[in-house]
Amino acid sequence: MTAPTSDARQWKTGPLGLGDPDALTELADVLRSAGFEEKAVAGALGVEFSWSLSQHTLPVYRRRLAERSRLHTLIELFTLGTWVDGAAAEEALAPADIDRLAGLGLLERGADGVHARVGIAENRGVFLVHDDPGAAGGELPTDYVLGLNPSSLTLAQISVRPEVRSALDVGTGGGFQAFLVARHSSRVLGTDTNVRALNLAAFNALLNGMDHVHFREGSWFAPVGEERFDLIVCNPPYVISPESRYLFRDSGLPRDTLSAQLLRETPAHLEEGGFACMLASWGQLEGEEWSLPPKQWLEGSGCDAVILRADTKDVLTYASAWISPADPKFDQTLQQWLTYYRDSEIDSITVATVLLRRRSGGRNWVYTDELPQGAADPVTPHLLRIFEGRTVLSEAGDGAGILGERFRMTPGHRLEQYLGYDDGRYALKAMQLRLTEGLPLWGSVDEISLHLLARCDGRRTLREAIAELADKVDVEVNELTPPALALVTKLLGLGFLERVR
Repeated sequence: MTAPTSDARQWKTGPLGLGDPDALTELADVLRSAGFEEKAVAGALGVEFSWSLSQHTLPVYRRRLAERSRLHTLIELFTLGTWVDGAAAEEALAPADIDRLAGLGLLERGADGVHARVGIAENRGVFLVHDDPGAAGGELPTDYVLGLNPSSLTLAQISVRPEVRSALDVGTGGGFQAFLVARHSSRVLGTDTNVRALNLAAFNALLNGMDHVHFREGSWFAPVGEERFDLIVCNPPYVISPESRYLFRDSGLPRDTLSAQLLRETPAHLEEGGFACMLASWGQLEGEEWSLPPKQWLEGSGCDAVILRADTKDVLTYASAWISPADPKFDQTLQQWLTYYRDSEIDSITVATVLLRRRSGGRNWVYTDELPQGAADPVTPHLLRIFEGRTVLSEAGDGAGILGERFRMTPGHRLEQYLGYDDGRYALKAMQLRLTEGLPLWGSVDEISLHLLARCDGRRTLREAIAELADKVDVEVNELTPPALALVTKLLGLGFLERVR
């Protein structure tokens, strides 16, 4: 195994200084003690997510924060990006010293009080310093560094999190994914071409006390050479567009070249058994199978893959979602994007999460499905069951190959029964098995299926379980075996069942 080496460079090019880590420790303590966390911030502002704010409703948010408290003042400073009375700011930030924080570039004093020059967000216990949220009302600089957003939170939710020795965050930005990975990795390396982002990431590492996370400047895998890792995460600028305006959004490469490149290059940087978790997008013509492009890109990769589609949009809907409605040339810009898609032979665009596992010496498989909403932490055990279950099925060849295996149902599920009212009484109409942890998947079952699954207790082989059930319901084993195999195959591949060795 090749562990990433540290990078001694301090990434001083950027908006923040790194020379006073004690001041950052005090700031982190202040944020925690004041309850500055995602749910509390969103609740105080009356929104579902703190990152979904609109500059047009700023007066509404300020009215919600009219009652003075430390939390409200910190929200005004670091979430809304507004000027705050100097005395209120000092009270909210105590015992952290405003002048020391100003010396690092976090704050500034002025005639109107105290103003934060950057934003701070919290999620999953990680504090993320990012570029001034107040700038969102105007044109952003090319190297603008985003805070939390739907893409970063989706990747955080769906990433596999085994305990590993080495991890890589490709296109790290402000470092959010790297800091989440650092909780279950001995060493973490983040790469990015945006030096401003690397400066903020290094600052965030100090703020979160992550001394085993390091950063290198460079494009994608170039900074790591031939190094390999146990885990790779990547939230790239996957938007397909004709522009190269923003580093966080636009790759500058044609069509879906970046997603193709990353999926093709990632396997070479994975240790055997290592995982990669990333977001990707690709275009397709009307009528094309949505999962065809990534399947082609992964041919011969030596990786198993789980591809979960988040969305597929027609190009008009897709483009209009990424072009600011405040753009004075909105219609002209929209037409430019649509012309680009027409010339690129793209009718719709798919966005998906892609999970890879390096596995040599066997027949690799690709599983595609929809990304379900409302995944429940922890998601890792469920994802690992899917990888294991589909590998068992791949190695078995045909369905009969699993008859000699022992299986058991995962405890994290429930049975839902649906009753209908007929002729003055309630009668059972349908039954579903639903997972209560991980991805919220479900499957329909009948009474005979339940009897079979009850016998999947880890002590009997599947062949023995089918034989017992056949005897109980007085059905020939050969007649019961095909539907039993179909049921077990489906539930094993979805992570309801696990093999017992």
